[in-house]
Amino acid sequence: MPDGGDSPMTESMQAAIFYGGKDIRVEERPIPVPTRGEVLVRIRSAGICGGDLLGYNGIGPWQPPPGVGIEEGHELAGEVAGVGPDVHGFALGERVVVQPEHLISCGSCRECHMGSPHLCRHLGSLNGAAHHSHGFSQYDTVLASHLRRLPSHLSFESGAIADCYGVAVHAVNRAGGVRGRHVAVIGSGTIGQCVGQTARALGADAVVMIGHHPEPLDLALRTGAATHVLRLPEPRLETALRDLGGATGPEVVFDSVGKADTTLQQAVDAVARGGTICVVGTFTESPVVDPNALYSKELSILWANSYGLHDGESELDRALALMAGAAVQPEPLITHRFPLARIEEAFVAANDKATSGAIKVMVLP
Repeated sequence: MPDGGDSPMTESMQAAIFYGGKDIRVEERPIPVPTRGEVLVRIRSAGICGGDLLGYNGIGPWQPPPGVGIEEGHELAGEVAGVGPDVHGFALGERVVVQPEHLISCGSCRECHMGSPHLCRHLGSLNGAAHHSHGFSQYDTVLASHLRRLPSHLSFESGAIADCYGVAVHAVNRAGGVRGRHVAVIGSGTIGQCVGQTARALGADAVVMIGHHPEPLDLALRTGAATHVLRLPEPRLETALRDLGGATGPEVVFDSVGKADTTLQQAVDAVARGGTICVVGTFTESPVVDPNALYSKELSILWANSYGLHDGESELDRALALMAGAAVQPEPLITHRFPLARIEEAFVAANDKATSGAIKVMVLP
């Protein structure tokens, strides 16, 4: 191992290999060796993201070429197992959170210079090749610049979903902040829960969470992700929101779902006149929305894409600070845990939350 790092006891590891769609196989692979500027991380926890499920269901451009297996998993935390050349300040065994490596930025393009590295035109490229995190593996090499120390009182599982809170911090920033404002969140999954908790932590007067299933809505009330909840279908959505204390309706609505035929229109119906809609969910088809309502209410619709910097501060660092200070509660969101050998079962549970009752499913390599 370069630079004096202790090598693992064996030279191979177990890794989940994705061959497209639901074809996931746990295979033996060589343990990667950290090169210049990299750290070898022993993965202790990795979350299944909604983006992972798009590929699992064959949606979007995230399928590997036929017969080619790839490693995945970008919500991850673990401990330092080795360091490469020119890496300083990280000790073996140190607990770390990984900023996903699909967020590697070039630092040179216009977007990077304007303080938006998450919009880098060369995003996710390292030495001219596409680069990703491999959380569903026992080990991964990570740029030292993409590591954050995990506070000792936070679990590896909480650390793995720091990424979700980074997304939530960015969404709140995109909306122009929420302090003193009345907010609604459409969707009660992990991102919706994180957005609700973060909005409350950053000063929202009230948060109404809107969803279909009672259990996650109850969880939102218990964890402070919502002050009120509405269960769909609610034929009087706009009126019901006003009845919950927002006389004009919520000033900011976050769509954390991205369901093409419903959720953006629900946000338009729900938000106050002159209000702001921030889309955090991923639409896989063009959303259906009434432009006349957008016009008559003079609404602003913003998209929130991952996270980066806000006023020069890392939004992931801001999320970790909220977690470290107990301003948000990650642990209650983690409902299911599976060892790496049972990752297929983990994806089944994450993919059918109505049956499994899952919110965040973790894989423990």
